[in-house]
Amino acid sequence: MCNLPKQATPVAGVGTSVWQSGEASATYIRGVLLPWLASELYTLPSKVLMDGAAKAMVLNQHYQAALFDGVHDASRVITSLDGKMTLLRQELQDLKVGGNLDAVVVAEVRAAEAQSIAEHLRIELEEANGRRGSVEAELEKTRSESASLERRLADLRERLGDSEGQLWSARAQVRQMETELLDLARSKETLREDLPKRAIEEYKESPGFEMGLLRMGRVSLEYGYQLALTRLQAQHPGVEIELDPFVTLPEDADVTVADEQPFDDSLPPPDVVVFLFLFVCQEFLFLPLLYVGPQTTVVLTLDQCKALSFIENAQDYLNIELS
Repeated sequence: MCNLPKQATPVAGVGTSVWQSGEASATYIRGVLLPWLASELYTLPSKVLMDGAAKAMVLNQHYQAALFDGVHDASRVITSLDGKMTLLRQELQDLKVGGNLDAVVVAEVRAAEAQSIAEHLRIELEEANGRRGSVEAELEKTRSESASLERRLADLRERLGDSEGQLWSARAQVRQMETELLDLARSKETLREDLPKRAIEEYKESPGFEMGLLRMGRVSLEYGYQLALTRLQAQHPGVEIELDPFVTLPEDADVTVADEQPFDDSLPPPDVVVFLFLFVCQEFLFLPLLYVGPQTTVVLTLDQCKALSFIENAQDYLNIELS
């Protein structure tokens, strides 16, 4: 906060001629008698302050004109007294020539009084002229300060315009940031809803998930093999099941197998594997079972039992009906 000037006790009241007192004149010129101009400089709007400054300049000009009129009046009074003193001297000279001593004494006394009054008025005139010079200097200083104040007010108005522009720009930026924040919040809610679905879809498309499905299928195959084996034994008590996977079959003797087979570890589509496997098992496993009776002994290998289990599980989970 700025330090505002303290209001001093006025040394001149309303209607007082401030130019007749040196202290009142100096105080008036310094602006102490007008403390509102100094205090309201930091409190009032620029328009009101400019009006006050203009009024103060008018008052200063009025005071200067009044001071000039007072000096001119004092000069006229001194001129008049000089004329009267000249007349008195002429009368005194005439009285001396006429020989009336009493009249001469009275004229000398009146001349001395007029001389003292004239000297006193001359001294006051010189003081008034000195005060006039100081008043003119103070007036010039006041005018320069008023011009500086006007420049400061213009600068403040320009800064105020710049500040208002910056304020509008800041408000626009705040509104834009609020809009972006709302968009980010909506995007966050959308991502919060879509991210689990997207993660599940990406996980289903990953090789690890497919390998997990294959492992689950293998476990289900082993478990289904046990169920299918038990179910087959219950439905066909006379069927003999060979659990040795290394048994040598006569029909496999003429099959040629290459010594080296290319290794392919890529994952085939599960639906293709299931349908091909079901088709092969239907052709080579189920068709012979259609022509056996309840007392017929059928020998099944371990691989055939596993295939039977896989087919039954596939029928349960995929709802595939064999023709």
